Amino acid sequence: MQMQFDIKTSSGTMPGELFLPNDALGIVLFTHGSGSSRYSPRNRSVATTLNRSRLATLLFDLLTPGEESCRHHRQPNDCRRQAQQCRETNRAAQ
Repeated sequence: MQMQFDIKTSSGTMPGELFLPNDALGIVLFTHGSGSSRYSPRNRSVATTLNRSRLATLLFDLLTPGEESCRHHRQPNDCRRQAQQCRETNRAAQ
């Protein structure tokens, strides 16, 4: 099963995609800050391989839609804020 999954954090809502195979044994979170995204062919290929091994995958971007321009202009991202978003996303996935 594949579904869009919005992750709400203290910094905003970040869009993601959940791939949930039947009888999943666990979940792997793919977080993307800059230079990559959940649409990356390489990341999606790795996720597909994990799904075949009965691991669910949640691919999401640490940048909110309003912050997307940072990715394209190579502006530095706030690492502390993004680390907090990772922690909050991990809690949401549990």
